[in-house]
Amino acid sequence: MRRRYPVLAGAAIVTAGAGLAALVGVDRGDGPVPAAPAVPTPADLEATLVKATDPRVPRAEQIGLVEGDDADGPRLAEGNMVLVADVPAHRHRVVDVRVAGPDRVIAVTRTSVAGVEIPSTGEVPFVLDAGAWKIEKAWACTVVENLGHRVRAC
Repeated sequence: MRRRYPVLAGAAIVTAGAGLAALVGVDRGDGPVPAAPAVPTPADLEATLVKATDPRVPRAEQIGLVEGDDADGPRLAEGNMVLVADVPAHRHRVVDVRVAGPDRVIAVTRTSVAGVEIPSTGEVPFVLDAGAWKIEKAWACTVVENLGHRVRAC
């Protein structure tokens, strides 16, 4: 009988270990946790902002720079989200990026008109849309409407 207890104890340990291994290997369908999107740099956001507001950039290249703006729907580019055309030598320079949520950042901007920098900073919200950082639609619509344009997308 002395031998039975070690054998039973060993069997219990093996069974418990196999059960634990089975639990660890269970796929609950959660899948891997996606990595948080990288916070864009000021240079990244400035490049998007400049491209979206430059009248020399073909409209086809501006598609997708604003949240929800794609080739199949009404485009903000139709309304000339081109600040430079309405305000000569108008330029935004992104000086900082603040995280405003998991899929939203705020680009802190300095604006100059005809080479003269405006003393206060501005804010341009960007959202993660289809894997890319894009100008927030509400902000873009406000800019376009303030410049007197009407856009179907807004």
